Formats: sequence, structure tokens, C-alpha cells
Amino acid sequence: MAALERAGWRLDGVRADRALLRLATRATREALDAVSAARGRSAPWWRGLPFHVVVPALARLAPRALPFDVEAYLRIHFTKVGDQTREQIARWVALAEEAGLPSGALRALAGELGAPGVAAGRGAR
Repeated sequence: MAALERAGWRLDGVRADRALLRLATRATREALDAVSAARGRSAPWWRGLPFHVVVPALARLAPRALPFDVEAYLRIHFTKVGDQTREQIARWVALAEEAGLPSGALRALAGELGAPGVAAGRGAR
């Protein structure tokens, strides 16, 4: 959702921005690794999915497959709960830091969205 917000809540914006897709893919993997480490478990099997391929495909399919304006829904809902999204990203950064895991992509997204207590450059790997 952070990448979608950065793309102005436009699915085609996420699809078109390869750098954003790479950043979102790395951030997703960092978050999965951090949560898995905190729980003492291995990362889920789908961690290895090529998100840079899957996300654009879903972004292209969703507006056609869903009987409502998915971009409007996501924008309205996730704008309303934006503080929670930022707090969650900050929590994933903290979990990664506690486990000594990379958090650079999470930090980059957090910095762009103004997540609380996350310095974009601090501890980025």
C-alpha cells in the first residue's frame, strides 16, 4: 500500500514505475523476514514470488475483475488508516533492526511516507 500511495493511488503508476516495484519488492521481503525472525519461524513460501511480475499483473487485472472502482476504494480506505500503515512499517523496521536484518527498502518507503520514528538513512542496509 505504501508503494501505491507513493504512486498517487494509481495502479498504472505502480505498474509503470520499475524502481518503485523493485523498492516495494525489497520492502515486502524485508518485512516478511523481520516478522518471521521475530516469530522464530522461516519466511512463508511465497516470499520468493517475483513480486515485480505478480504486482503489475494483479494491478492490471483488479480493475477489470472487481465490480467497483478499486483505486478509489484503496485510496479512501488506506488514506483513512494511513497512520496505522506508517506505524506498521515503523514496527517492521524495528523488528528488522532487533534481528540484525536489512531494512533499507522499508526505511526508504517509511521516509517517503513520513512514518513515525524512522529515519530514512539510519541503519539502512
